[in-house]
Amino acid sequence: MGNYVAAYQSTYDISGLITGATFLESKDLLVLCGYSPQLSPFLYLLYDFSAEQFFGGNKRKIILDLPLHQTEGIATSNGLDYFISNEKYNVISQKLHKT
Repeated sequence: MGNYVAAYQSTYDISGLITGATFLESKDLLVLCGYSPQLSPFLYLLYDFSAEQFFGGNKRKIILDLPLHQTEGIATSNGLDYFISNEKYNVISQKLHKT
C-alpha cells in the first residue's frame, strides 16, 4: 500500500494496448494484460530480467481465446491462476475470467 509515482523507463512494441499488470515477487514475474486493435486479448509474461529492465529478460506473449474482449485488469496469488476482467463492449458483457 502507499502512493507511488510512475517514472518513464523505456518503450517496447507489443502490438496492442496494455491495460493491467500484476507482479509476483516470489517468482520475479511481471504479467501484463491487454488487447490488440482488433480486440484480441493477450497476456505478456516478463521474467529473468535484471533490476528495472523488464524488457531485457525473457518475454512470452499468450493470446487468450476471448475474441472481442476489452480486458482491463489482472490479478494472481500464485503465478499459475489468473483472474482477468473485461469491460462491456457491444454484445460482450463485463465478466471476470479465470485462466
